[in-house]
Amino acid sequence: MWELYSDGGSRPNPGQAAYSAVLYTDSELVESIGGFIGESTNNKAEYKAFYSGLKLIEDNCDLNDEIVCYLDSQLVLKQTT
Repeated sequence: MWELYSDGGSRPNPGQAAYSAVLYTDSELVESIGGFIGESTNNKAEYKAFYSGLKLIEDNCDLNDEIVCYLDSQLVLKQTT
């Protein structure tokens, strides 16, 4: 099973923003990505994090793999499901 964790944020909102995403399989880190995106909103940083995580999945997982995604943005969750 694969696990994707993503998060993004800004301080203040809007303000300096950053994002990150990490992909694990069997509790072992496979790949991570993240960085600063400059002046932005919290929502944009959350979307950047999740989109980056989806790219990690695309690059590492097969179509039939079980993948669990963990994110704390209700906006991103509701708009992508």
